[in-house]
Amino acid sequence: MRSIFKLSLIYFFVAICTVSAQFGFFGAPSIKITGILKMVDDKTQLVVAVHTDDKQIYRLDRVNPETISQFANQRVEVEGTEVKAGLIHCMHAKKIRSLDDPPKSLLDSITQFYLSSLSNPPKIDIDVSKVMGLADSCDIIIENNRAFPQWYVMIAGIVPTTRYVHGGIVVKGFDLIQLRNFFDDLTKGKNSIPVYRRGLVNEHVKGKVVPVWEWLPSNDIDPNRPYVITPDVVVKTKMSCIVALDMEHYLCDPKYGFSTKHIKVIRLPLKSQSQKLLVEKYLGYNLAKKTEYDMGFSIMESDQGFSVDKDDEVKINFDLAPVPLYCTEMIYRAFNETLGIKLPTTQCNRLLLNIISRIPFLPKGLVGKVKEPFVTADCFIKTGEIVYQNQDSPSPEETIKELSNDMVKGFCKKLMLICTFHSQPINLE
Repeated sequence: MRSIFKLSLIYFFVAICTVSAQFGFFGAPSIKITGILKMVDDKTQLVVAVHTDDKQIYRLDRVNPETISQFANQRVEVEGTEVKAGLIHCMHAKKIRSLDDPPKSLLDSITQFYLSSLSNPPKIDIDVSKVMGLADSCDIIIENNRAFPQWYVMIAGIVPTTRYVHGGIVVKGFDLIQLRNFFDDLTKGKNSIPVYRRGLVNEHVKGKVVPVWEWLPSNDIDPNRPYVITPDVVVKTKMSCIVALDMEHYLCDPKYGFSTKHIKVIRLPLKSQSQKLLVEKYLGYNLAKKTEYDMGFSIMESDQGFSVDKDDEVKINFDLAPVPLYCTEMIYRAFNETLGIKLPTTQCNRLLLNIISRIPFLPKGLVGKVKEPFVTADCFIKTGEIVYQNQDSPSPEETIKELSNDMVKGFCKKLMLICTFHSQPINLE
């Protein structure tokens, strides 16, 4: 009987606590508000506040700096307890969540930074018509795109003497059509090869619809146009994969209306059309498989899905995953694994390797891969005839000095100072 009485008291106490909490008898009631999280200057200090939909302003306390940076200027829902402070609405914030796009992780933020282009890059003259007329299938094209200086500075910090940071291989339209037909027959149309041209699409960004330039797919391959096979991020993908890009838009992005690239077109001394065909089939295989970008930057992995035997017969196994490829690795393997041509490699900066090896929690396998031979675009410059080049690429230091974007400029300065491969201090002022 006494146990039943105790249990009844417990239930009664819980019920009283629940009702009291709901009506605020034991303290401030829990509330939810929605609005835009902003930093407000009240002339004495910066405070965090939410501007609600009904034009009220709630000051928030107990908000850490990471939360502020994560949700600043976003539409949010805040759950907490209201605190009266005269005519000012205040809240002890317990939970904040974004009502806009999901907040980005640190890795997503870094990736977005490296994929973000300058809004006002320098114009670099290219004779687009001449390049498209000269370029032939299996020509190598290397570039330094001044719209992405962060890539240039990063690669230049990793590998001494870098001037070009990206590359691809040209395939003429009529050859690309034959490749597509070959792989359509091989896979019964399951791995067809599109081409990509730049175009505008509407995307939702922080609650607004804005036009964004993307690489858009098309099944119409022009037999008279050249295309560039290279890794890139295309519409509805987050990771770079091997794609065929229209050369005109590759050289001159419609987003700017002019070229932003220093380029060289290099022709290797291939002996026969059959050699070209082997290189093209390797490219076609990776186009059909939509091979992803190699974030491990390793050329030592063995490709089991594509091989060429001693009689120059191509062996393809579509059931096996292809080896991931970074851009210059694709070029290296295209000639090495089909024709046995050993293109040059280089090594990463030893100073940088020492810095990388001391980063906490970094997988030892990644450090090991960085110590492997590395392929940069500059490795290909002396491997064949340069059939076209425009203005030479400037040094990383000159590139940094010309930047007008203070955030990118500051980042590049710090990166160059960390990864410097010079024996004397660099003057970046």
